[in-house]
Formats: sequence, structure tokens, C-alpha cells
Amino acid sequence: MRALKSLSLLIISALVLSMTSCAAVGGNSAEEDAILAAEIGAACEDMDMQIRITQIIPKGGPHIRPFYGDYIVRIQNGTIDAYLPYIGESYSAIPGNDYGIWFQRATYTISHKTYDQKRGLYSFVLKARSNDFEDCELTFRIYDTGSVSIDLFCTTLTNISYNGTYLENSNYQVTVKTRVTAPLN
Repeated sequence: MRALKSLSLLIISALVLSMTSCAAVGGNSAEEDAILAAEIGAACEDMDMQIRITQIIPKGGPHIRPFYGDYIVRIQNGTIDAYLPYIGESYSAIPGNDYGIWFQRATYTISHKTYDQKRGLYSFVLKARSNDFEDCELTFRIYDTGSVSIDLFCTTLTNISYNGTYLENSNYQVTVKTRVTAPLN
């Protein structure tokens, strides 16, 4: 009986300790959350933002794959700059495309833009052409919390999704990577 009381006391104190440590680390204050939500709203209105890709979700399988590199999507001045790694099938081969999907200063058109205040969700659809002349449609869902989901639809590739985070204040300077390709013989 005494051992049972000691064990239950130990479990209760461990739970209390874990809850207080989680609350201390738990996140932003309400004021910080409001500032972030306002910044995201302004960025979505101005179409001026940077997003760090953290996960890839191929449509052919349930496996979510984390990334550890610098995969950044930048939307600014009516263009999109991004390198998005691709895992999936191609319906037609594009010579020299073994690296993923590239957008370098690709102009886009907006076909849909909404804000769901109840869920704190901005969503918009961009249509752009990749550097390989692939017509693509990118569906962005950006939450007030800073989490981002991107669905990519291309004409000759299977669909793929990405998860990421909004980069606050665009304080991360993106260096647009250039792809080195060998000349075709």
C-alpha cells in the first residue's frame, strides 16, 4: 500500500513538472501571436513573403520526409523564386531535369485568394512556369501561426505537397541557387 502511494505521488509530481515545463516553453504570448498574424496578413495582401520548406509529402506514398537544407520559396515583386525538390513520377521526360522544380524570377498569376478568419487561414493559388517550361499551379495555405502547406500541380509530373514555416520579417536573405547543367549532345 505504501509503495502504491509512493508510486502515485511520483507519477503525479512528474505530470505536474512536465506540464509546467511545457507551459514555460509553450510558445508565444497573445501579443506576439497577434503581431505574427498581422505580419502574415500584410505579407499575403502584398504577396511579399519567404517560406522555409521543412517537409516533402509525395502523393504516391504516405511517407513524410523531413528536410535539413535551405529550401526557400520567395514571393516578391510579382515573381516567385524557389527550388523545390521533387519525388515522384514524370509523364514525359524533360532533358536535364534531375534536380527538382526551379522557379527563378518566374512571373505568376493569382487565380484564387481568400482568408478564412475563423481558422486563421490565408489561401491562394499561383500559376507559374518553371525554368523547364513546365506549367505549374501552386496552392498555398498559410495559417496565422506561421505554418504553411503548399500543393504543387504540374502538367507532366505527379502532384506533390510541401510543409514549411513562414519566415518572420523576411529576415532571412535568400541566395537563389543556380543549377549547373551539362550541354545536350
